[in-house]
Amino acid sequence: MFGRGRAALLGVATAFIVAAPLCVGPRLLVAQERADSLAPRKDSVKDSVTEARAGTSQTIVLGGTARSYKIGDTTVSERVGGMTYTISSARFRLRVEGTALRYGAFSDTISGSLPASARLDVIPLFGDTVTVFARTASRPGSLNSRQTEALGNAGTATLDLDAFQLGTPAVAGGGVALAYPVGSLVLGVRGGLELEPRPSGTNPIYWRGTTFKGGVSLTGASGENQLTASVNLSSSTGDSLGGRNLFPGGGTLAMQVVTDIAIPNMVDALDEPWPLRAAVFYSQPFNDTRNNQPDRLIPRGSVVGGLASILIPAGATLLTPSLQLLRESSSDQITQSSSRSGIDASGWTASFGLGASVPLGTYLAFEPEAGYTTGNVAATFTQTVLGLGGRPISTASQFNDSIRGGWLTLELRASF
Repeated sequence: MFGRGRAALLGVATAFIVAAPLCVGPRLLVAQERADSLAPRKDSVKDSVTEARAGTSQTIVLGGTARSYKIGDTTVSERVGGMTYTISSARFRLRVEGTALRYGAFSDTISGSLPASARLDVIPLFGDTVTVFARTASRPGSLNSRQTEALGNAGTATLDLDAFQLGTPAVAGGGVALAYPVGSLVLGVRGGLELEPRPSGTNPIYWRGTTFKGGVSLTGASGENQLTASVNLSSSTGDSLGGRNLFPGGGTLAMQVVTDIAIPNMVDALDEPWPLRAAVFYSQPFNDTRNNQPDRLIPRGSVVGGLASILIPAGATLLTPSLQLLRESSSDQITQSSSRSGIDASGWTASFGLGASVPLGTYLAFEPEAGYTTGNVAATFTQTVLGLGGRPISTASQFNDSIRGGWLTLELRASF
């Protein structure tokens, strides 16, 4: 039986609305816009459990991540390190973070920092949320041609890299999320606005201009189990900036289904169940007239994927194995008076991760995570020209590269 009463229903909606940023995008929201991936974060189960504690709580996380991927004959790598501070209660949640980064591809390296950000979620009425946020520009705030090409060596939505946030301007915005009981379910309605000032200069930059966002969700709960289906739409006004804007234009339609299930304990059937989070998601860009950008290995396209993550107690330690599957498909065509060029491309990855939370006393926890990624990216280029007598002559070329790599994260979490 679904939970009854406004408090029970809106409690479910509030948990989803506040935790929603943890369920979309491989990394931060800017990276999601840049990489066009709606994959939930691999640590989403652990985060939701941590943030569900009653009363006001504060968390400081210090850590770093090393990632390396080999795409065909090209190796790309990055090292990131930063700090996140979060304070939350039943009525608000404030999150502030900053991260330094070093990215490398071939002999080119980019050293700088990701956008520092602050986000405040306020719950004026039980079940409703008002959000305001701001992010600084990344450093570097724009990219030269070599830096753009370096990012392009890994430019596919199926790879998890923080470096996709480089070359982005400052942004500020806000949003409102409202929850309404509908029988035994909860209907969520969200809307938001993000503003990025028009950048100066001549270097490539990922600029969206003004972005409008909206979405609806439907949530149901039965005991410790919960299911949420959502549809979200975003549209941005950024133009080509005279050919240097890396943003492909238009917007994205995204659909996602997330379920939280308590499965029986496979070690001791009488002990607490294990929380499992699973998600499937799909995103489709529209009006992206500039989808084949120099910071992309293949053109921007539709993304479909799934994620499963489970929290397993092992004594005082919590283990979090995860599996993430992603596939991107895209195409682009250019037609001139006597020729037509086109590209059809696709890529996929499967990522396997294992995280842990090891308590170091009452307030501290050491949280390592390691993972491995395998996959493939391929594209076929065709060109058709009119020969003598108007007969079409076509030529084709292609590449088909394997993807192999992994990551290691080490974090120290203080909660009080």
